Amino acid sequence: MATLPIIKWKTFIATPVERVFRTLTTAEGWDGWFTRGTTLDARPGGQLRLRWNDAERERHRATVWGPVHLDNGGVVVAVEPDQRFSFEGRRPIIPRPSTSASRGVGAGPS
Repeated sequence: MATLPIIKWKTFIATPVERVFRTLTTAEGWDGWFTRGTTLDARPGGQLRLRWNDAERERHRATVWGPVHLDNGGVVVAVEPDQRFSFEGRRPIIPRPSTSASRGVGAGPS
């Protein structure tokens, strides 16, 4: 079996880093913008379970990935308050996600 490469993605969000961190480290935060029914224990070794309950009925954008009830997730790897939240995925849909909230310099891309 081939080894998948690590995917790193950066984006700039015009909001306080504390708000971004809260969004990424709570189930309510994930459900507010991306998932429906996520559970999360945001400690190293904790479980992140991304769920898209009733995605098709709600016409959620996740339906492009597959069936009505999608379920994915992984293990929390690192947590540094308002700096970094990383997790490693279990399935090919999310090979090795890692998300960081960090204080950057500058306004970001235009």
